[in-house]
Amino acid sequence: MRKSAKHQAILSLITVFIFGCYNAPTPPSEIEGAHISGLHYEKFDCQTLNDEINFLEKREKELVIAQEERIKEVILNIGGLMVLVRVMESRHQN
Repeated sequence: MRKSAKHQAILSLITVFIFGCYNAPTPPSEIEGAHISGLHYEKFDCQTLNDEINFLEKREKELVIAQEERIKEVILNIGGLMVLVRVMESRHQN
């Protein structure tokens, strides 16, 4: 492989890692909920409060699943780009 092609491949790989890290999603365990004033819930009866709790628990589970899927997608994309760079390197060597 020529020196410039090798440097270009290395630069591409470094760029992929930088963008991959920059765009990496936050693990669900590190995400904190927003503070909501209790005034919003002050006039709710017990049943309405219970319904709201159930809704929020369900929504939290949906968001955790979505965030975990995003993490998997980023990992797969980075892996795919690494394979692509290696294939390109091998073609330049031949």
